[in-house]
Amino acid sequence: MDYIEPARDFALRTLENLKTIRQIQKDHPEYKIYEVTLLINSMLGLLVIPKEIFFHRIPRLTLEEMASDGWPIPRAIDGASQTKDLRELITRLRNAITHGNLQFIRDDKGEIESVIAEDFNRYNELAGGSWKIHLTLEELETITSKLIGLLLMKKV
Repeated sequence: MDYIEPARDFALRTLENLKTIRQIQKDHPEYKIYEVTLLINSMLGLLVIPKEIFFHRIPRLTLEEMASDGWPIPRAIDGASQTKDLRELITRLRNAITHGNLQFIRDDKGEIESVIAEDFNRYNELAGGSWKIHLTLEELETITSKLIGLLLMKKV
């Protein structure tokens, strides 16, 4: 199958892949599913492939509006500035993922339970200072689903 509308088709295929993996995980608990890898790969594609087409569609929802729309509110850590709105969250999360500025936090069994994402570069002062957030896997999955919804131009 060819991509007819690349951003939309990629989002739909990512959604189908996530659903398929979830079903396999449910049907075959003995299979090792790398959930974080799946989510980071999905986010990478969702944030990078459609950037130019997609960026203008990202609403400038405030944190309060994001919360009421079901978006997780990222927790700024280590004295970093708090995300101001959805567009900043998406932009900085894209930067963190594409530049590999991720730290994976493990639980006492060695399983990844959360991710720290950081956006830093020489332009940070212009961009509002350092940015570093802590996301649980549930928050990461919710952001992935919500991004798919934005790409498909519907609420998730």
